[in-house]
Amino acid sequence: EISACLVGSEMCKETGINNWAVCDIFCGDLKEVGKNPAPFYQEFKTYLHSAREYEIRFFYVLALMYFLTPEYLPELLSAVSSQVFVGFYDKMAAAWFLSVAYVKFPHEVEDFLQTAVPDKFVFRKSISKICDSYRVGKEDKKRLRAMAAKRLKFFP
Repeated sequence: EISACLVGSEMCKETGINNWAVCDIFCGDLKEVGKNPAPFYQEFKTYLHSAREYEIRFFYVLALMYFLTPEYLPELLSAVSSQVFVGFYDKMAAAWFLSVAYVKFPHEVEDFLQTAVPDKFVFRKSISKICDSYRVGKEDKKRLRAMAAKRLKFFP
């Protein structure tokens, strides 16, 4: 099954997934990745350096589904902070990733949001998606909105 997932990732490159729904469903079908993420992580990380919007999205959707663990979190946050985004849908996936990561690792992600998200859209959409979550308390939402208001002044 490991080879089937790697073949699946090659299909992503070859077929040129070009919409968010196909990308996200395809990621959800790679269940073997969740059972044993280590062999896949290095292979899938190569998508971060793509110039294609949906290949970058592919990585962030995989990350929120299968790699959102303490082991991978620092590297994943670093990836968001250095990512060169190429379109709307890769940015949305990064924001979605950060919102899911916040629910699992609120302190780490909040610290990251305060200092390290270089893309204004990803920052704003992350805060919005976190605040839309029923799994985040009212006080946390209030604090995040206040932090966002202060931080947005520093974006171009």
